[in-house]
Amino acid sequence: MASGSDTLKRPVAAVICLECLFEGLEEERTLSRKVVEGMHSVLESEGVDCTAERLGFLLNRAMEERRERAARTGAETTAANMIGGILSDIEVEDVSLQNRMVEVILQDHLPRIMPRPVARDFLSRMKRETRIGAVCNSPYGLPHSGISERIRESGLSVYFDDIQFSSEMGMRKPHARPFRYSLSNLNASPESSMAVTGSVEDVATLRRLAFARVYHIGTDEMSSGAGNFADLLEITAEL
Repeated sequence: MASGSDTLKRPVAAVICLECLFEGLEEERTLSRKVVEGMHSVLESEGVDCTAERLGFLLNRAMEERRERAARTGAETTAANMIGGILSDIEVEDVSLQNRMVEVILQDHLPRIMPRPVARDFLSRMKRETRIGAVCNSPYGLPHSGISERIRESGLSVYFDDIQFSSEMGMRKPHARPFRYSLSNLNASPESSMAVTGSVEDVATLRRLAFARVYHIGTDEMSSGAGNFADLLEITAEL
């Protein structure tokens, strides 16, 4: 589960990928029929001539282009920019309409973001002597304010000294920039820090950055069966 130096006793800082602590930060390859219908209702309410079928096609195409861009460059495409591009395709320019369509995705997805059972115990143990940062690939490029509110509502925001959201900084992990920014805001070097992720791709980046310890955990769906989120508590026992 862990790789890196065995000489690090207690890390100065820990950079944790937020999906290790919260459910609901994954995104599907396509938006649900419910979301598409909700967006179509928004367009209909403004008299925009676009069938639900065409809207679904445009959304699926935009999602695929967004994934390809992220894989190629690491760049985030926000939900607002993605929806704005679709509105341009149907020759509509209306920021308020764009915001209402993004809100449909928010209202559907945000309730799914909930802390994992081990999150509070893990964070409370880590916080005793370690500065804690987190990085998060915003699902669908949703505004970071909505995700931040869910974290605040969980009562866990008090444990974080820094959180980097891809929708705010413009880059998605496994690009190195979110991890570098987090370390900078924590005033820590990778050599004195540990990292926790549920992604195989992140591990390669974290090793290149020379984190003293890299922990790879997660569910089968998220990390090819690398471990279980209960392993978070085993990490604190090693420190």
